[in-house]
Amino acid sequence: MTQEEILRRGEVASFLLSEGAFTGFLVEMKTDLLTCIGNTQPDDQKLRTSLYYQHRGLVDLEATMNEYISAAQEIIRKAEQDAATAADTLDD
Repeated sequence: MTQEEILRRGEVASFLLSEGAFTGFLVEMKTDLLTCIGNTQPDDQKLRTSLYYQHRGLVDLEATMNEYISAAQEIIRKAEQDAATAADTLDD
């Protein structure tokens, strides 16, 4: 993945996670899935497993989006640091 792609993904992820409707949806879905897990019968392993993996998918999606944001921020920080170093070198 190129730096441009990482920056774009970070930008999209940041936008989505800053939107109250999207984050609210994620919270509601995760809460609903946990409620459903709690309401299943202990011997209904197939349903419990399915619900668990749906919840895990949402948690992983959110974590991946945060990783994209962090990676993009690191690229930006490094570019700013390199620019500052180059400017200092020109001043000397």
